[in-house]
Order: sequence, then C-alpha cells, then structure tokens
Amino acid sequence: MLMPIQHAPDSVYGRIDPNIVKVHPVCYDDHDTHVKHSSPFNLNSQAGDLLVAQSAYIKFVEGSAVSSLTLDELKEHLVHYKEQLALTGKQLGWDYADAGFPYTIETKPEGEGKWFYLKGISPLYKYIVLGVGTENHGEQERHYAQVVLPDDCTHGDKAKGNEFCKYLARRLKAELHLFNGRIMYFNPRK
Repeated sequence: MLMPIQHAPDSVYGRIDPNIVKVHPVCYDDHDTHVKHSSPFNLNSQAGDLLVAQSAYIKFVEGSAVSSLTLDELKEHLVHYKEQLALTGKQLGWDYADAGFPYTIETKPEGEGKWFYLKGISPLYKYIVLGVGTENHGEQERHYAQVVLPDDCTHGDKAKGNEFCKYLARRLKAELHLFNGRIMYFNPRK
C-alpha cells in the first residue's frame, strides 16, 4: 500500500494554483516492497507547505502491453478515450464526449516534458495532473504513469481520475495503484 512519508524533510504534498501550476514534490514509500516513488511533479517547492494531494500509479510490469510511456503517448490515449466517448454519444444521439471527458488538455512551460494537466470545463471539475516517471524495484527500473489529484480537487475529479486510471490500466494491461491504496491487476498473471 502506498503511504506518504510524513516526516521526510523533502516531502511535501502537491497542489495546483489556478493561476500558475505549482506542484510540489511527493515522495511515497511502498511499505510492502520498500520501493520509493519520486513524483515527476517536483516544481517550485516552498518550504513549510504541507498540502494533501492524492496519487494513483499505472505501473508497467511484466506482461504489460508497453514497457514505458511518454507524455505524448499518454495524451494520445486520452484523446482516443474522448473519441470513443464521442462515437458512443453519436450512437445514443447526444453529446456524450463533453459529459464523459469534461476537461481540456493543457500544458505549462514549466511542466514541459514532465507533466500536463486536465482543466475542467464545468464547475463540477477543476484539475487532474498527469505525468510519467520511473522507479527502482530491486535491480530493475520500472516505468509508470502518475495521476495526481490536487488538494482542491472536486469529487467529480476523483471519480473521473479513477475512471481514466482504470481505462488506461486496462488498455495497457498494467498494474494500477488507486488513490485509496488498493491495487488492481490488469496485466496477465499466472
């Protein structure tokens, strides 16, 4: 189970400022396997900031469809998801794409190559931050995609974050570590 390290001097929780995206470093210790995760969102850290953000990890393990993922590929998967929703809406006769994917994909210059975020297009949704990274798992280096819910996210953001994570993990046959610490295995296991 992923649990935040609360007393490490360099671990502060992530937050998104609506005017300027400032996300602080997050460090997690997976107590079951003693794996340290360092967030790709370690920008503009301010000492003394202690905010609560939640992270979900889509880990590419043995049997996954891909061994790693770039930010552009992650964006392509989200665009494909929105296109599938639009086709479903067309069959149903209503604009389901905006209801099923109520975000625009945005980037900031300081996050270039590290992360991007989804900005809500209705008051029910604010922000979801996505990025990619690596972790050391024993002797191996394992790649993952990280989905971060900022401290001021809405219940809608958390629901959509879970929905996007499950879609991506199922499509990529990956291991999903949800926001609540539970693990879902979509990779083929013996």
